[in-house]
Amino acid sequence: MLDLHMLKSLPGNGEVTACEREGVLRCDSSDLAVKTAQLMLGCSEPILETESCETVRPALGKHDAQNAFSARPRLPASIVIAYRERGLAGCLEQLVEDSEPGWLMAIARVAAKAALAGLSTAEQVTKFTRFERSISTRTHTSGLGGGSREIVSISWHSCSRRLAVAFTDDSVKIYSQKPLQPLLKHRIQRRVTQVQWLPYSMSVACVSCEAGVLLWSVDPSSVVTRPSGACISLLPFLHNASHAVMTTHPQGTSVACSDGRGVRVWDTALLMSTEVQRSGHVTHLAFSPDATRLLVVMARPPTLRVFDTSDWSLQEWVSSSEVSCCAWSPCSDYVVFCTADPAVLYFLSPTTAATAFCTADPAVLYFLSPTTAATAATMLADLSLVQLADTSGQTVSVGGAVKGMAWGGERLLLYFHSCSYLVLFHTLTIHALKIAINGVIKGPDDCLPVSAAFHPSQPSLLTVAWDDGTLQHVPLLYTSRQTTSTSNIGALNTTLAEFNTTVADYHTTNVNSPWNDSHITPREFQSDTLNGSLWPNNSILS
Repeated sequence: MLDLHMLKSLPGNGEVTACEREGVLRCDSSDLAVKTAQLMLGCSEPILETESCETVRPALGKHDAQNAFSARPRLPASIVIAYRERGLAGCLEQLVEDSEPGWLMAIARVAAKAALAGLSTAEQVTKFTRFERSISTRTHTSGLGGGSREIVSISWHSCSRRLAVAFTDDSVKIYSQKPLQPLLKHRIQRRVTQVQWLPYSMSVACVSCEAGVLLWSVDPSSVVTRPSGACISLLPFLHNASHAVMTTHPQGTSVACSDGRGVRVWDTALLMSTEVQRSGHVTHLAFSPDATRLLVVMARPPTLRVFDTSDWSLQEWVSSSEVSCCAWSPCSDYVVFCTADPAVLYFLSPTTAATAFCTADPAVLYFLSPTTAATAATMLADLSLVQLADTSGQTVSVGGAVKGMAWGGERLLLYFHSCSYLVLFHTLTIHALKIAINGVIKGPDDCLPVSAAFHPSQPSLLTVAWDDGTLQHVPLLYTSRQTTSTSNIGALNTTLAEFNTTVADYHTTNVNSPWNDSHITPREFQSDTLNGSLWPNNSILS
């Protein structure tokens, strides 16, 4: 069984994970890590740039327009006008700017400069006092998300260089390498919980909030930075949701969502819905990548249901603890999930698909097999909190309650509520599911991860969002072992032997019993070419 004591060489303070090269995670300083990512991704400029302030023209004041279209009055009329328009400060500024000759006016200009300096000092003191009060207020209200710009959710577009980022101030920013980056905000867009791009669509971003799911039409060729309400289609909830959840259909035809009470599937073209489940406190939703299954996770009682999307029949498993996160494998044959108490990682396999999930306390990976009558879970990895030493010799904590996970290509990523390290696993899904601990991913010092996502069309690009509002891009360069021909059984044995050799030091756990070659089916050998020779010659950013 895997556990976090197997982790070695944890990055220390000042080090950031730069990339992975053939199973080895490499760390460096933050500046060099960014340059390494750019080099591996085949681009000389930053992957995502924020909008330049030079693209916005500053507004002109009232006195600027007056100077352009009217003659300047002479003393003392100019002082009277300045006092009426700008108060005492304006009167003093007018005296300083006046060029009237004479020793009396020179003394007046010196006195006006001294008075302006005193007013400026008093203003700075007042601003500092207000700032301290605002900081004190934010320390008590930051938990409510008021005025904060922390990241809530991120989502890569399936076929372009566009990243949607949702913030705690209920705004969604579309980052790209174009100079204009849209900001999505609306009065009904409150308590945002998720953002996802609609597959097979260049412009539709789905945002879940308390009112429902907003479908934003964001034209990539538009020059509008603040799309209006005319760009929104609302998929409403029957009740206001305190924690809305949603998932998009892999073919972009529908959106499954829940306000915490039941599940509805909306047709994105007709804007019509079908009620799949009427009750239950739903916490997670996920379509399988092949669109044949819909995973529904409920909190009370802790239950996992897998619906067949062809007839909406279901299979059900009851967990011993609340499920904290879950994810489908890219091949749609496995699911991993984590429970809350204890924090354990499990595995579940429906008849034609499989599911993986994690538990929270202790953090361990389990296996459930719906293909048989047994409902017991098999533990894959113990994710309990452990104390390890980093490269600088300091003791750090790794593991604990699992906050979320992401599965892309042959890599499974877990991140925790109170741990600044993300744990990366090797995975292999040829006939059997095998996992092995790869290492940890570290970002800025003293920061916690809030969300993570693999690029859908090229899982070699991993993006992690941190609680300080920064985004970290980690290229994962490795040779895929999933590409195996159905007519070459010997190639399967070679692939498995290479995998066992690569991860021998990580104590690989095989969740299935030894297999028989005569039972191999073509479904188990389909190649998705998720990660092959595309790096770094053919960049996904091109």
